Amino acid sequence: RVTSVTTSIAAENELRDNVFAMVITDLKREGKETEGLEFVNRTVAAETYRWTIAYVGTDQEGKPRPANLFAITNRPDHLIHYVCDIIERERL
Repeated sequence: RVTSVTTSIAAENELRDNVFAMVITDLKREGKETEGLEFVNRTVAAETYRWTIAYVGTDQEGKPRPANLFAITNRPDHLIHYVCDIIERERL
């Protein structure tokens, strides 16, 4: 099952009210460059964190992975790999 939301607050509500295997997010939204990272940090603090992949629009090669992200990529083939990795770890 896939749930699509457009704001961090909606995503936080979904994580509080439902069980998910993972979250795929962007980093820039709601007029803020770092809203995606702030969202992830809030889920950690609220104990609603799930494996989180940031799917972004710019090349991430050689850049450090931000804290609390399982992965960050702009490549669709890498995104699929990370999703499969989480599925394997969760034994889904």
